[in-house]
Amino acid sequence: MAAYRPPAVVLLLVLVLAAGGCGSAAPTAAPLSSDSSGRPATPAAPKVLSSGLVAPWGLAFLPGGDALVSERDSARVLRIPARGGAPVEVGRVAEARPAGEGGLLGLAVSPSYAVDSTVFAYVTTATDNRIVRFRLGGPTQPVLTGIPKGTIHNGGRLAFGPDGSLYAGTGDTGNTAFAQNPASLGGKVLRMTANGAPVGGASSVVFSIGHRNVQGLAFDDAGRLWATEFGQNRFDEVNQVQAGDDGGWPLVEGPGDGGGDLLVAVHRVVVEHLTRTGVEGLEGLDGVGEQGGAVGSERHGTRLGRGVSAVTARHHLPARPRDPNQETAVQGRYDHVIVGAGSAGCVLAARLTEDPSVTVLLLEAGGDDRVDEIMIPAAFAKQFRTKLDWGDATDPQKHAQGRKLYWPRGKALGGSSSMNAMICSRGSRLDDNECWRDRVRR
Repeated sequence: MAAYRPPAVVLLLVLVLAAGGCGSAAPTAAPLSSDSSGRPATPAAPKVLSSGLVAPWGLAFLPGGDALVSERDSARVLRIPARGGAPVEVGRVAEARPAGEGGLLGLAVSPSYAVDSTVFAYVTTATDNRIVRFRLGGPTQPVLTGIPKGTIHNGGRLAFGPDGSLYAGTGDTGNTAFAQNPASLGGKVLRMTANGAPVGGASSVVFSIGHRNVQGLAFDDAGRLWATEFGQNRFDEVNQVQAGDDGGWPLVEGPGDGGGDLLVAVHRVVVEHLTRTGVEGLEGLDGVGEQGGAVGSERHGTRLGRGVSAVTARHHLPARPRDPNQETAVQGRYDHVIVGAGSAGCVLAARLTEDPSVTVLLLEAGGDDRVDEIMIPAAFAKQFRTKLDWGDATDPQKHAQGRKLYWPRGKALGGSSSMNAMICSRGSRLDDNECWRDRVRR
C-alpha cells in the first residue's frame, strides 16, 4: 500500500471519550443520563477544539486537561488547550520513519506525570516499531524495541491500565504467522512496566496473542481491557481481552475459542447434504421453528448485516477448516431455521438475532466463502462450473435460437453474492426501498 497523506482535518473531542484508555487525568464529563429502558442517552454533538491537523493518530491528556496529539506523518507532538485553540508543537520524534500506516502513532501520559513529566509514544523507525518515552521537547529513550514493522498493520495504540501497567496493541504487519508466534511481538496485546519489563514475574510482555491489527485500547469502570481490531474482509472486532487469550487470527476472523467477543455472536453451519430444493438431514433437529429459502444478490453491506451468519454465542467458529468430505451433524433446539445463506438469508438471520434471546440456525449447502476464488475479485471467473457454482441453465431462449444459456449461481456462504467480484450494487431511488424495509422488519 502506498503512503497516503490525508488532507488537513479537524480534531473533534467528545467529552465522554476523554477518559477512555489513556490512563491519565482528563476533563471530567458529566454522567450520561438514561432513558426509560435504562440505556445511556445519546451524547451531545461533538465540539471542534482545534483544526489544521494532518493525519492525527495518538491522543492523550495531561493532568490539567490539555490534549496531546501525534501526527503520524510529520512525527510532531502537538498540545491543544483543554478549552480549544490552535495546536502548538511541543516535540518531534526524530527516529520516526513514516510510511504507509507507520509513523508516529499512539501516545500515553505517565500516571505519575505530575512527578516525572513523562510521555510514552509508539513509533515506526527504520528498523522496527518501538515504544519510547520522553519529556516534552526532550530526547527519547527506548522502552521496548523489536516490534515488527511493515507498510500495513503496525498497530500502535498505547494505554496505561488501572494496575499501572503500560499496554500496547501491535499488528501482524501483513505476516499472519506473527500473530500466533509467542516469540514475536507482532499481532499481540502487550503489557509491561514503564521500563518495558514483564509485569508481576511474567516471562514475557505478551499479554494476548492471535491479533491482526489492534488499534484501540480502553479500560472500563470494572478495570476490564477492551480492544478494537481491524478485520480482514468481514469482521471488525470489539474484544474483551484477558491475560493469555488467543484472538484466533489468522485461523479465525471474528469470535472463536480465543476469548474475543463480537458485539453480535457469529457461527457458521455448513451442511453438504442439504439439497437445493429440499431439506435433507433435518431429522436430527429439535424444535424447528420455521424454514425459509433465500437467494441473494448484493454481497456487501447487507449480506452479513452486523456480522451474523448464524446462531448463538454458545456455538463457536471452528479454529481449523472443516473437512469437506465429512458431513456436519447439527443438533440442538432453535427458534428459527433458515435454509439458504445468500444475502437475504443472512439479513434475516441478522435481524432475528438482534434479539439476543433468539437462536437461529442458518443452513448453506455450499462451503465456506473464505477461498481465493471468492476473496480475490479478479478470480471470480474461477468459480464457474466448480464446486462453488450450481451451474444452472436458463429455459430455452427464443431470441437465442432456442439455446439454453449458462447461468452461474453461487454455491457457498453468501450464495450468488459471493460470485460478483465483490462489486457493491447500490440501490436505485426508483426501487421501492421502503416496501422492502418494512417487509424485512416484520
